[in-house]
Amino acid sequence: MLSLRSKLSISHIIVVLLCVLLISILSNFILDIQFRQYALENQEAKNKAVLEAISSTFRGDGSYDEIKVDSLGISALENGLILKVIDTHGNMIWDATVHNKGVCLRILQKMSDNMDSHYYHIKGQYVELPFLIKVENHDVATLLIGYYGPFSLSDNDTNFIKTLNKLFAIVGLVSMIVSLILGSFMSIRISEQISKVISVMQLISKGKYDEKVSEKANTKEVLELSRAINQVADNLKNQELLRKRLTEDISHELRTPLTMLQSHLEAMIDGVWQCDKERLGSCHDEILRLNRMVTD
Repeated sequence: MLSLRSKLSISHIIVVLLCVLLISILSNFILDIQFRQYALENQEAKNKAVLEAISSTFRGDGSYDEIKVDSLGISALENGLILKVIDTHGNMIWDATVHNKGVCLRILQKMSDNMDSHYYHIKGQYVELPFLIKVENHDVATLLIGYYGPFSLSDNDTNFIKTLNKLFAIVGLVSMIVSLILGSFMSIRISEQISKVISVMQLISKGKYDEKVSEKANTKEVLELSRAINQVADNLKNQELLRKRLTEDISHELRTPLTMLQSHLEAMIDGVWQCDKERLGSCHDEILRLNRMVTD
């Protein structure tokens, strides 16, 4: 059977763990929704920025700066975007898979692994979106932006999620330790007060009615229990005094007629008094008096 101290400590730990678990689940759920929205918006911002950067390398006659296009394509590849630039005649201007196919495959595999480790329930795949490159309201080329969709996680994103989960775990562990300490402290205080009450009750049960429980407890229920026990002790003491007084009064009242009966009977037995009707009548009166007293 568990003691009150153990039960209080365990209940504190359970309550704290449930609270931390609930907060962690709700936080992860909310952060998951917000993070998805952030990732989608971030992907759109990247696409827009790449489109503007590539568009700035083209001129109105359809010519372009090859060095800048190559530089922007490599930079986009480092950020997880696989670019293809095609002119209006269908000719490939720049292709990331041609530039370095191995890097493209590694990037996609890395993003796939990151998504599977955190969003395994989302079936991601390679997505390629077309964007028209316009200069002076004329279509000069088409930009294809490929990435792992519907959204992808970079190493920084996965590190952020891992750090957040570690933080929740640390908070849970620290909360459990703090709750254990506080629960033990509170349970010790309460159990000590109850132990004192039990000790006084044991003394009272042995007839020591002058023992009292200190009414300095800081717990309402324990304070009320102490007052009730003190009241019980006072009542028992009063009842004991009443019982003693009643016993003394009864013994005093019974002693007189019994003594008289004894003396009369001894006198008649010894022949001092004659056993006549008058003597027996006197004894009979004393017996009736004893019966009345017993009835009362």
